[in-house]
Amino acid sequence: MNLRRLRYFVVVAEELHFGRAAQRLHIAQPALTQNVQALEAEFNVELLTRSSRRVELTEAGAVLFAEAQRLLELADQVHHRMHAFVLGHEGTLRLNFARSAAGGASSAIVEMLRNEAPALQLQINSQYTAKSIEDLLDGKLDAAFVRSPLEMADPAVGQLQVLPIGSEALVVALPRSHRLTRRQRIHAADLVDEPIVTGSAQRAPGFYRLMFGQIWGDRSPRIVLHEPDEEHMLRAVAAGTGLTILTESRAKAIQVQGVAIRRFAAPEPRAGLALVWSASNLSTALAVLVDVAQRFVSQHVDDATTGPGTPSQPAWDRAPSASDRSSS
Repeated sequence: MNLRRLRYFVVVAEELHFGRAAQRLHIAQPALTQNVQALEAEFNVELLTRSSRRVELTEAGAVLFAEAQRLLELADQVHHRMHAFVLGHEGTLRLNFARSAAGGASSAIVEMLRNEAPALQLQINSQYTAKSIEDLLDGKLDAAFVRSPLEMADPAVGQLQVLPIGSEALVVALPRSHRLTRRQRIHAADLVDEPIVTGSAQRAPGFYRLMFGQIWGDRSPRIVLHEPDEEHMLRAVAAGTGLTILTESRAKAIQVQGVAIRRFAAPEPRAGLALVWSASNLSTALAVLVDVAQRFVSQHVDDATTGPGTPSQPAWDRAPSASDRSSS
């Protein structure tokens, strides 16, 4: 069955006039007549009765008119969906968030993507950087937001494309009774001999190396405990086990009683964020994500040092209150 002939027939049935139908279709009237006759020959039935004054649908023509309208509408839907798929606006995108970067720039980029491609199915999970890189290299992911810089043993990491998204401040979490809570800003030198609670450096080697280097330089932090995530780290801080370092966004998202948060004195240590994907991935859905991320970065170029949406005066970035002093 020729869809073009069906479309021609539907226009004739709507107009009940070959001349007007030919004008709508931008074809010559004899060509239109030949296509309708070919359709009648295909079904071996008369679809239209013609006279010098009028054109009318036969009973068979009325049945075909109704069915052809439904079929052509479905064909148009298929065309639009396939066009959207080719453009990357439909399909499935497998995406990981860095556990320490939930919210902020990565969430803003995904929100832009949802608005621009609402039919795109997103499979989003939260995972540590090292695991996301492993899954990317194994073809289990299309892209991932990771903590940067990347520093992995696998030489295949060099095959990945990396788009820096920005960075955010690292902050110090202390037991509320700790002497350093009296200070508005913490100097890196203040932490030299402090017991430190942290996560496993194997989860994001480059990130941890950079973080430790910014704060402790050539020294090694006095790590007393490794915890699986920021919530456990903060609970250990509340218990008085030690201090911990985490990103500003996670400090806002996870609030644990008995913990005080303080900013560093300038120059503040920072945590980088990047979007990573495989150079061999030719998915059009991935191309749309990368395009959205690149536009987001260009729109927030002035936020490179503060991070999009970061307030200039966080609640904890203030002189200690009377309650802070009394609890210390």
